[in-house]
Amino acid sequence: MHASKEIRGEPDRVRRHTSSESAEKIDSRTRKNIREYAGHPDEIGGRIGHLEREWDVERTLEANASTLALFGAAMGTFVSKKWFLLTGGVLGFLFQHAVSGWCPPLPVLRKLGVRTRSEIDREKYALKAIRGDLDAAKTKEPDSTLAAVAPSESAEREGRREPDRVRRYTSREQLKKLDEDMARRLRIYAGQPGELISARIEELRREWSVERYLQINVAAVGLATAALAVTRDRRWGFATCAGLGFFLFHAVEGFDPPLPLMRKAGLRSREEIDREIYALKVLRGDFDLVFDCDHEAGRVEAALAAVGA
Repeated sequence: MHASKEIRGEPDRVRRHTSSESAEKIDSRTRKNIREYAGHPDEIGGRIGHLEREWDVERTLEANASTLALFGAAMGTFVSKKWFLLTGGVLGFLFQHAVSGWCPPLPVLRKLGVRTRSEIDREKYALKAIRGDLDAAKTKEPDSTLAAVAPSESAEREGRREPDRVRRYTSREQLKKLDEDMARRLRIYAGQPGELISARIEELRREWSVERYLQINVAAVGLATAALAVTRDRRWGFATCAGLGFFLFHAVEGFDPPLPLMRKAGLRSREEIDREIYALKVLRGDFDLVFDCDHEAGRVEAALAAVGA
């Protein structure tokens, strides 16, 4: 039923399976927030900090799915194997969501206004542009552009915890490597025509984040151990519970045992991918009207256009 209301051609798999009504409601709220905070520049910093900590659809689904599946696995291990049907159903839908972007709770969450990380980042980078954070990138030099899109409310500078929970549990060496790789790519694309930059942006929009890989990993391992618990030995349920417990911890806090290996393999959080997207947008000239406009209303509308809001 939901297929007839899909936003076709949308690279964001969650938006692709969001009804046009829910998507417009979310986008309207984003535009309203941007215009409202543009009129209160002293509050933009606090708003950006709030956006960096906002729970997105992936995190909300992960917390709900892991809690429900963990309950089923615990009941299946200690009470009746029939409870593993609950675990299997939840993990099956989690696997489907990781691959395609749809699962049964998604329409409800979207109606409630829960946003994807890319939707949150639209508001974040529009506010950064309005505040003047991106003005340093006028020269369109890769290094100044990277500095301009860096998290302005960073943990190190303000003594807070890293808001990106994936980066929070990534070693400093690996973070340095990921950031250096991004800088190298920006230097390559800085001298390329707009068409190539646009193609790269579309590629980044479709890049699988570390969340998607973790979802598939947890769903596959959880389904396998749950099946073994039902068909072989119920003690396999302990492995299911352990995996789901770690996944719940990841949803809330950020760590999961496979995470270090995935980060070494170069898998990035959606926020890191979006950072490269907006750096490329600056290099392509999407924010030029924001840089050139002196009055507030013009900067706001230019920023809205630049982030696609």
